[in-house]
Amino acid sequence: MIQLTASVFACVYLGMALGRWPGLMLDRTGIALVGAIVLILAGAVTGDEVRAAIDVPTLVILFGLMVLSAQFASCGFYAWCSRV
Repeated sequence: MIQLTASVFACVYLGMALGRWPGLMLDRTGIALVGAIVLILAGAVTGDEVRAAIDVPTLVILFGLMVLSAQFASCGFYAWCSRV
């Protein structure tokens, strides 16, 4: 099981560094999700461990920042900042 976990970690880390896997239509998010799914299906982590590892307040903050960033981009704030 340790070899599977280490190889999945290495593949996900390489995919994150490359930005995508050549030949696949996966970006960094997709690569991370596929890695997590492989580990769950292989039994390397249980559902309870996965639920315990999720930090909901952090996800809420990140979602809010993504919404804020999208609004800044749509109103031209980033373009204005680059001109100044």
